[in-house]
Amino acid sequence: MVVCSIGLFPCVGQAFGVSPAVVEINDLLSESSAEATIYISRTNPSTTDTVTVTVSGTGAAAVVLSDTTITLPQGEVSVPFTFSIQPVDLVAGAYTVAMTFLYQQADATVVTSAMGVQSGIEASIQFSVTNDQITNLSVSGIEITQADTALPHLKYVLTNTGNTAAGPTSLSLQYTDNQAKTIVTVMVPAGI
Repeated sequence: MVVCSIGLFPCVGQAFGVSPAVVEINDLLSESSAEATIYISRTNPSTTDTVTVTVSGTGAAAVVLSDTTITLPQGEVSVPFTFSIQPVDLVAGAYTVAMTFLYQQADATVVTSAMGVQSGIEASIQFSVTNDQITNLSVSGIEITQADTALPHLKYVLTNTGNTAAGPTSLSLQYTDNQAKTIVTVMVPAGI
């Protein structure tokens, strides 16, 4: 689950931020990995600027950065930054990692906060590691539309929310009318 939020940091003549400011990934198996993306945005894309990324906190060794320097090209307001969590040597438990983004303007001036305490903006990476294999599927995005035929069309999204490879082996649908009378029952193999 990704909790959506945004953090903004005012820079000289510029504001930059990261979204989401909190990334939450639950129930990772120690031999698995998960990937997430944070977007770095700025208000004024008139120059090419750079952002330096560092991580700290318990579990920081499990966060694998695609790069430690991000280039925000001239004309681009927002760029994605992808990283992965690979908790190979971590014991089961909850971890919080601070991912710090230090903004550097094109004139090579490092911008720090007015308080002088924090250099840049921070995203919180929260994840948990478990030894338990969790098989869980959820259904969302259900849409029922009437077609030219007597039966409606059903569309849905089936998402694996567990930490193991899982999927349905078959699908059973039952259409019941408003008098609780079963009109049709269909069972099909998964993937059809």
